[in-house]
Amino acid sequence: MFNTISNNSTHTNLIKHVCGILFIVFSFFYLYFLEGEFISKAQYVFSKGLTNYSIFWGAVIITFVLRIIQIPIQNFLKLSDKFYSFTYTPSILLLAMLCDLCSIVCDKESTYWSWLLFFIMFMVLCAIFKLIKYLEKTIYFNNNSKSLSSTLFTNFLILFIAMLWCGSCHNANEVNLYEQKVDRLISINDFDAALMVGRKSLNSNIRLTNLRMYALSKKGLLPEHLFDYPQYYGIDGLLCISDTDSIYYRIDVIDICSYLGLKKINYIKSSEQLFNELINTQQLSLDSLKDIEISDSINPNLLLPNNIQHNNHIKEEKRKIDDYLLCGLLLERNIDKFKTYINEVYGINVNSDSIVPITTLPKHYREALVMVYPNIDDTIMIKKYSEYLELKNQYKDSVIYSNKTRREYGNTFWWYYDNPSITNK
Repeated sequence: MFNTISNNSTHTNLIKHVCGILFIVFSFFYLYFLEGEFISKAQYVFSKGLTNYSIFWGAVIITFVLRIIQIPIQNFLKLSDKFYSFTYTPSILLLAMLCDLCSIVCDKESTYWSWLLFFIMFMVLCAIFKLIKYLEKTIYFNNNSKSLSSTLFTNFLILFIAMLWCGSCHNANEVNLYEQKVDRLISINDFDAALMVGRKSLNSNIRLTNLRMYALSKKGLLPEHLFDYPQYYGIDGLLCISDTDSIYYRIDVIDICSYLGLKKINYIKSSEQLFNELINTQQLSLDSLKDIEISDSINPNLLLPNNIQHNNHIKEEKRKIDDYLLCGLLLERNIDKFKTYINEVYGINVNSDSIVPITTLPKHYREALVMVYPNIDDTIMIKKYSEYLELKNQYKDSVIYSNKTRREYGNTFWWYYDNPSITNK
């Protein structure tokens, strides 16, 4: 009898520990990898940006609390070993409710109908608990006759079904997850990590594209890696002026406009107006540079550090605006206007030495120039373009051409220019 009691106690402890470990692992990974970004955004919205959420420690703390909640439920229900894992279902239900609430906060178009489902699930759980207690009172469950493997299998099955249901409540797609993560990383100035999020995915939305372009500009890499990411929205992919809901966004249109030197954007209603305003802002920068140059020419021996610093700042501001304007023209496939504008910015001269060597220009500018000037002084880019045209001419079927060339040239302006049906949504 003593051995039987000891074995039962060992089996009970084993079941409790295994179920506890499985729940902890599931809860942590679910919170950290799937729901962390949405909980972080929900906390930002609820606190109006006053507090920050640590995804790692948040997952640890929430998992710990849910595990603690299981203890009084276990003591109250006192279920047999066969149905021990049922004591974790209320915690799993709370986990699903928490994550659903955060998803609703992040998705402004969501409705609250799912809370009715949670209420129904709670009532179902209560009914199941009562049924199990009734069966345990009316039917003798002889634990000695049940093997440990059978008991573990039953508990694993219950946990698996509960976790599978909880996982199905995560209805956000990968693009929403990318958007939330990129938004958070940019807000803490981790631009390198932000640019790595979903880098190989061909799926995107307009806000995610805007954030990526902003991060590239911050790194000074916009004209170098513009087409490393899917571009489906033309010039709006750089900046969608209508998306200004700062309540839900850490980084919004106002922040990006401020970064580009635009102070008032309330009257701007379209991308065309936006870029016209950028041109005006750029002209102000040019006027400021001329004023500094005139001042330095009058007093060449008095090059004040403040003047030098201010001059560098204006040049950087002009560089950002130039990149947005030129990349906007590329996204609009406006080669003629691009040719005119890049000549003004960089002093491109095909027949003689340019102010700026063509080979030092960013990648996508060179790709566009080689289409405009076939004899441009850029041997490497001319060779690459010739190889692209040769590959393009091999495929007469447009679908086969798009798929084949995208693998090798999908990150070039050439491929974007030749595939408007794919790159325009």
